[in-house]
Amino acid sequence: MEGEGRMENTKEKGLLLTWKPEVSVWDYEKVYSEIQNGKKVKTTGWRTRAIQEVKIGMEVFIMKLGEEPKGIIAHGHVVKGPYLENETYYVDIEFDSIQNVDDEKNIISLAELKNKFKDKKWDSQGDAIGSYIDETILPELRKMWNKLINGEENSKTSDGGDEKETMGKASKKEFDKNVIFYGPPGTGKTYTTAKRAVEICKTESEKELTDYTEIMERYNELKKKNRIEFITFHQSYGYEEFIEGIKPVISNEDDESEDESENNKESKTNIKIENDVKYDIVDGIFKKFCDNARKAIIETHDNKENKEPYVFIIDEINRGNISKIFGELITLIETTKRAGKKECISTKLPYSNEEFTVPDNVYIIGTMNTADRSIALMDTALRRRFKFEEMLPNYDLLKDIFVEDKGVKVNIGAMLKVINERIEYLYDREHTIGHAVFLEKGKDNRIDIDINKLENIFKKSIIPLLQEYFYEDYEKIRIVLGDNAKDEDEQFILAVSIPEDVFEGNIGDIDIPEKKYIINYDNFKNIRAYKNISQKKDLSKKISDE
Repeated sequence: MEGEGRMENTKEKGLLLTWKPEVSVWDYEKVYSEIQNGKKVKTTGWRTRAIQEVKIGMEVFIMKLGEEPKGIIAHGHVVKGPYLENETYYVDIEFDSIQNVDDEKNIISLAELKNKFKDKKWDSQGDAIGSYIDETILPELRKMWNKLINGEENSKTSDGGDEKETMGKASKKEFDKNVIFYGPPGTGKTYTTAKRAVEICKTESEKELTDYTEIMERYNELKKKNRIEFITFHQSYGYEEFIEGIKPVISNEDDESEDESENNKESKTNIKIENDVKYDIVDGIFKKFCDNARKAIIETHDNKENKEPYVFIIDEINRGNISKIFGELITLIETTKRAGKKECISTKLPYSNEEFTVPDNVYIIGTMNTADRSIALMDTALRRRFKFEEMLPNYDLLKDIFVEDKGVKVNIGAMLKVINERIEYLYDREHTIGHAVFLEKGKDNRIDIDINKLENIFKKSIIPLLQEYFYEDYEKIRIVLGDNAKDEDEQFILAVSIPEDVFEGNIGDIDIPEKKYIINYDNFKNIRAYKNISQKKDLSKKISDE
């Protein structure tokens, strides 16, 4: 980035910007999620009082004010501005590192700043907003930030490199213990859980994996070692399957030994025998998973920092009865209530009477489809104990994917972006179409879409999904696909006037529609039908960087 080299000049000033969650519209959760995935994120419209010395590349720190905890939570650089809008000056920032705002231990606290730099006003919204960080303060503040995110006392890397090279690249990332990925269908939530699980389990010596195949290979290896568990919630799922329950076991007096060795080997206690049925206490999948994770801590109790992370993945977490499934674990999964923490809480399980805690090395990852209205029923207590990372359609993954036929070329990413923009206005962004619909891999593990595959995607995926979203309101579907502005031979859905002679006799007050709608399947083979989804935008070019 232009201007980054100025970080080496200790006489260069920095810029302090402020964020007050109670009044700001900044999408912190999205930025946090993107950076956790190793990306840099550009954000716009940061108000600043400082103007004269602000330049592209200038180092920026974000101060969180308002409710506790208060302090510096993010770092980045100026990429645009200052520019004037409505008599106010703004700058655009590209973030390279950001911390969890809910834990004072993860930020440079306001109290620490006030104590260390007494002459600088940090907490006054009016004085701090868009103010300079003096050249005498910036180098030390940079060291404090680098130490916070890298766990290093000094600002040099092992090979003697400068601190700016490692800014935002901690040797071992800190991940939220409880997180839910949510968004429309087809946005890669399930794959992201696998990727995040691999990242959590990564050791210092392991390389960072980016290739899909490598990630999934490592994911399956960890599953075989029982370091990762994957389940899907459904309406019938209950506490007994998740934690523990009483399971009836048929007793065969003639084959009692076999029953003991096979059917009853996981049972803890024989509750009662009635005729030929035994009732045994059986551990649920999460309890067994926690027991395995706890053993990993015991085995390395002499060096707790080396305890192995265990990742429990719950797909479609909102489809189950949360209160019924989690029971008393609603409290126990809270980060501060885990085993080994000062506020640790244990509970006596109702069937086995065992004292149970959730180990600190257990990570819980959930996925949630926002197009499913059942999310409204999600337990508020559970919401409070999870971090949420939104996943929306990622058009960058499609920007290099084109379909060309008969000399006409269509960029899939640009086309999907236009469709989703219309869905957002007609419905909401929770019902947009995910990029994964177009990412089916072919031969040689490559994304290769031709007109035949595109036809199949629209006929079997896009159209049925839009029919569901809009309750077969075909006029809205036509608008989404641009059919209302196309020639008839390019329309996916035709609006046909109903002839006057269709209905005979007196039909009374029956409301007869003026049109009927026909899906023209032949046009799904017409490349111009896709290109002309938008008449105003050129869908044959790559998506421009925004």
